[in-house]
Amino acid sequence: MKFNDSAVQTYSDTFASKICDDFYQNNETISGEQLLKLTELKQINVFIIAQIYNKWKAETEQFVSPYFNYKSPQVSLALQNFMNTVSKNIAIKRADLEPILSHSVGQTVELLLLPKIYFQKFIKDNDTQYFTREQSNVLEKYTKIHQNVVEKIINKYTELIEIDTDTLVSFMNNIEETAFENPQSYIDVMSKIVPFSANDFWENTAKSTVISEDLNENQSFFDTISVSEVKVPEPLVEEKIDNKIEEKIQEEIEVETVLSETVEEIVESKVPELPNFSIPPIDVNLKEEPVASLNDQFADTKTIKELLVQETEGVQSVHELNANTKVASITASISLNKKFIFIGRLFGGDINAYNKSVDELDSFTNYLDARNYINKSLSPNYNWMMANEEAEEFLELVANRFK
Repeated sequence: MKFNDSAVQTYSDTFASKICDDFYQNNETISGEQLLKLTELKQINVFIIAQIYNKWKAETEQFVSPYFNYKSPQVSLALQNFMNTVSKNIAIKRADLEPILSHSVGQTVELLLLPKIYFQKFIKDNDTQYFTREQSNVLEKYTKIHQNVVEKIINKYTELIEIDTDTLVSFMNNIEETAFENPQSYIDVMSKIVPFSANDFWENTAKSTVISEDLNENQSFFDTISVSEVKVPEPLVEEKIDNKIEEKIQEEIEVETVLSETVEEIVESKVPELPNFSIPPIDVNLKEEPVASLNDQFADTKTIKELLVQETEGVQSVHELNANTKVASITASISLNKKFIFIGRLFGGDINAYNKSVDELDSFTNYLDARNYINKSLSPNYNWMMANEEAEEFLELVANRFK
């Protein structure tokens, strides 16, 4: 049996067309709030936001000019406010959204039917031999299916701090099959729009073909879009999906309740020579209650930052970070000038909040606890854009404290 990319593309196009037919029948454009509720499957919606951010980030890079100092605090603040305002005014026409939606559906099909292939591609998708902190954050915050597997990969990375991609791929391949979610509940949701049978995506070949789970440099299915922490339920898997793909995926798999999760996204992006813009978060809430409007989620000062991807150029890798000098105390290692900058850029000018947070971080005995405190408390409360220069420096100091 061979995986049929053409069948996936046909399904994705049909799915996207039906969704767009329904929505654009009464709408000229779609907003950010409406994107979050476009389909019943939140994974598809998150993939859409990820692609939109990539295009949006590319446009912000056009601000780069050799004639002006874009790192000036005044310029940085002005541009940040401008981009925040722009990001609150999403308006996408059908011709622009439909191909993005189709691609997101295809990614979701791959994640459901070929999860190990998907994760291998994601792990290998960087310019270094090491799995990076940026990849870890993206994987944790933007993968809404197979959360047990995501948790195991993140824990392995956190345990070693530095791990090469080949080692992590090998570790992932050895994760027990029961860690992967039963895909049937998600398939049932997608089947409401277009009938979905796993068998439809396989084709007979003259010779039995085994699709290797080792990432092939030339293998192409759908490009992984690089888009808080979610409590991971125990999956119910009574029938293994053979990832060597020597037989058809079994048709009858025990139905599992659709994942209920809360997304608290903190995303990193960094533009060379350009001050990074804070993109406030949109909660992608998988709870049963209705999704709140953008205004309710963000108040007056937040944007879509949490839904953005961190495909960063020139961001320090975990390997490089590990080479920094260890510090005995976070408080003592921050100069007066840096302290002023951190208070203004990361803590909204609140010196008491800064002092309390740094003291709290200094009190932890390991990096994992400190990292969880940053992800759960500091980043969402102060709307950090994790890849900007100040956030990077602050995180490096915290990491060096626990080396």
